[in-house]
Amino acid sequence: MIVYKYLTADRIDVLEGQQIRFTQPSALNDPFECLPNLSLYRAKLVQRLLETEEGRALEDLPHQNEIAGETLFDLCKMIIDEISKSFVFLSLSRIRDSTLMWSHYADSHKGFVVGFESDSPIFRPNSLSDFGLMDIEYTKERWILPEDGLSSMSDNEVDSANLRWFFSKCLEWKYESEIRLMTRTDRANSVQMLNGTPVYLFDFESEMVREVIVGFRMNSLQKNKLIRLTGKFPHAKLYNALLAPEHFGIEIQPYE
Repeated sequence: MIVYKYLTADRIDVLEGQQIRFTQPSALNDPFECLPNLSLYRAKLVQRLLETEEGRALEDLPHQNEIAGETLFDLCKMIIDEISKSFVFLSLSRIRDSTLMWSHYADSHKGFVVGFESDSPIFRPNSLSDFGLMDIEYTKERWILPEDGLSSMSDNEVDSANLRWFFSKCLEWKYESEIRLMTRTDRANSVQMLNGTPVYLFDFESEMVREVIVGFRMNSLQKNKLIRLTGKFPHAKLYNALLAPEHFGIEIQPYE
């Protein structure tokens, strides 16, 4: 099976350097990324706070509600910040012809798509990733963090919780058909800084690249550069993403 990464035209450097970014949750476009339902956990946390000397001094309900709101905001930020220090994701898709994906992630069809062989060693459970490639579960409900966090869970329960925590998203994202690889930040091959934010880069083998698909709006200079770069990947086939002539859709055809 081939899995796909949608990229903007300026990310041709992915093929030039054979390195690809794994993104931390705080830099992803879904604000609910890795953020479970905290209602039980927050309630227990607020209760503990109100049992302190400082909390007992705030007896009226408005102050207690204010504490609860601030606690939730701080808690959400803390969870995302802490996860982002340790874990990063490579988000891929099972589909290569989504008009929305081409619009959202390939700069309105001015970018390109790289198809990777999903059976490549990097995508299997190994020293890079404990889980390997995992499909995203699209659901209406957010996973509920227990009131005592993960401390009361068995190892099997923690494993199950991690799958819900890191590999589930809202139903509205289902069109992406996402399949994800998660790993730790300390396993990156190199780290660069972009506007004060670390960018974690991971190497990939040339044999992994099986398809390179050119967006129909890509300019001629970038297109020629992309075509030349594709030649360095022995198993890669070059395709065009074209507008379907008779219906709303994208047709992927061999490049001519």
